[in-house]
Order: sequence, then structure tokens, then C-alpha cells
Amino acid sequence: MMVGVKFFKMEIYAKRFNDYLKIEPQSSLVGLKNGEVYQFEAKQRRNYKFLQKFFVLLQESYKLYEHPEGRMMSFENFREEVTKGAGYYEEYWDFDGNLHVKAKSISFARMKEPVFNRLYQDVITFIVHKVITGYTKDDLDDVVMMVIGFS
Repeated sequence: MMVGVKFFKMEIYAKRFNDYLKIEPQSSLVGLKNGEVYQFEAKQRRNYKFLQKFFVLLQESYKLYEHPEGRMMSFENFREEVTKGAGYYEEYWDFDGNLHVKAKSISFARMKEPVFNRLYQDVITFIVHKVITGYTKDDLDDVVMMVIGFS
């Protein structure tokens, strides 16, 4: 055990410029004392705008989906089914021996950026082949871009 050492958590964002890191914003340095040594863990952030684009894709597809009569589906169930349909799921057995299929988490911590990029493409493919078959990938992408442009 380290005696006299205090631990605290602080998020600091930095951009690399050649051999230097620029801290953004500078106010994130408040609370750090001059001359002290600090340890940092560097992580590359996921593209948040791309995540927003993914949810616009899902929301617009949900609006376009023609629910079978009497079988309305919530948006959350739609998102889960589309994710599983695109091949991003985990299987597990319950205590009674029943197999369950659960959509993989798309949280930043659980899905890396390259996998998320493939998920996006696979979800579009699944949607135009199984959910709203009257659309092409380009049609659907145009709808998404139009919505993003107005938001």
C-alpha cells in the first residue's frame, strides 16, 4: 500500500501535434499542481458523430418499417433485432437449458471502432434485405444524410 498517495479521476483530452500533446480545453488542467508528477492513460475516442449517424439510421429505418398487423415493436426491440440480424449477438444458455440470443453491446468500452464501422455497414445490408426491402443502401444513406443535415 502506498502511504500518503491520493488518487483521483480526471478526464483530460489532448491532440497530438508532432512530438507534443495539446491539452483541450486548458481549463481541464485546473487542480493539477505545478511540479507534481501525474500518470495518464491514453485512449483514442470513438467517433461520436458516427454513433449519432448509426442511431439516425436505426430511427429512420424504424419509421419506415411496416409492422405486421397487430405486432407493433418498440424502437429498443427493433434496434436489438436489427443488431442480431446483422450478426452481432451473443448466445447463452439459461439454467433450464434454453438458448437465448442477445444483441452485442455497442458501448464505447465494449465495441472497438473498426468493429463498430463493420456493424454499421452490416446493419444497412440487413435492413435493405430484410426490413425495408423497397430501399437500396444508397436510398437509405440518402435518408440518413438528409436527416443529419437538418439536425
